[in-house]
Amino acid sequence: MADTRVEDAFARFADEYTGSFRPVPVEAMPGWRRARRKGALWLGGLVVALVAAVSVNALQPVGGDGPPGVRIEDRPVHLDGANGYMRVQFVDAEHGWVMIGGCPAAGSCEYTMGKTADGGRSWARVDLPELPARPVSVTFQARDAGSAVLEVSEGDDDAARSAWEIGGTGFHRIDGDPIGIAAWLSATPAPPAWPAVRGTVTGLASGRSGPLWAQVYDGLITRVAASRDGGRTWTVLPEEFPAQGVLRVSPDGRDAWLFTDQPTRLWRLREDGASEVPGFPTTVTAKEVNPVDGGGLLVRLPTSGLGVWREGQFEPLPEPMVHADLATVLPDGAIALVLLPGPELIVGGDRTGWVRYPKG
Repeated sequence: MADTRVEDAFARFADEYTGSFRPVPVEAMPGWRRARRKGALWLGGLVVALVAAVSVNALQPVGGDGPPGVRIEDRPVHLDGANGYMRVQFVDAEHGWVMIGGCPAAGSCEYTMGKTADGGRSWARVDLPELPARPVSVTFQARDAGSAVLEVSEGDDDAARSAWEIGGTGFHRIDGDPIGIAAWLSATPAPPAWPAVRGTVTGLASGRSGPLWAQVYDGLITRVAASRDGGRTWTVLPEEFPAQGVLRVSPDGRDAWLFTDQPTRLWRLREDGASEVPGFPTTVTAKEVNPVDGGGLLVRLPTSGLGVWREGQFEPLPEPMVHADLATVLPDGAIALVLLPGPELIVGGDRTGWVRYPKG
């Protein structure tokens, strides 16, 4: 039953988890902001993972070598006794989660979950709560290397949905409505103070180092602020950006950007101001842009495929990664890709090599 929604799962991923934008927790907002924000929470997600749903026979492991100079290593994902569709999520190049299972035509559904701390070289089972015999759907979202959220639906209304935190010490049920659960999962903790500028804080973004950035929406404009002390004090950039501006920060935190669509424009952000970057491809949409370390942007061009744009130059990813249908940049800088129709999940980079995760 749940196995029929592979395409829906990919569509939801593409809509909700592309980018590096972190919604502000609903419970952390002033009351007058909550109503406006709650309805939009599902539209913005924190990308710490890439989801690949793989059928039992969808992938045939291939050789570990790609084109000349490109190394692709196969690391099959295997959990003893687990059968069904496989969903893999990596939170960085070394830490990932997997669920294998589904619902046969008759009998009870079966699901097995595991995690890896060595880039998929080995997988260890994790305990799951007792699940309904025939749920409408079972899915999960990794939060970090130590925890994931399991969502179970037994019907179409919110009362039929439940969520569980899965971690190294077992599992426990999460109380709250589905939107609250999504906020808890995807949000950066609220800072001690908010930028002193009119408008609604629509997101926070940061990397492994560097400042914390805030995006503030006020009707027809977007403002940006930066904080070096974890949000205790803020510096508001003097520029006013178009309302549809989208904030992005590189994994290492050294580069911050703001993008707009229709028309496509790009600004490089500094703590004391912003400068518009000329020559950025006009065919790129903001939700397809992911900063990489070293001042580059992972983008897709209609005629060239997926690659990195840096200082006015576009370099496509090697085959077959250039043809990836879904792409994101993980917090440690690794690139995670899904290639259809397999689908197959590939994680890595030119410096570290690429790893493919077929079902073992």
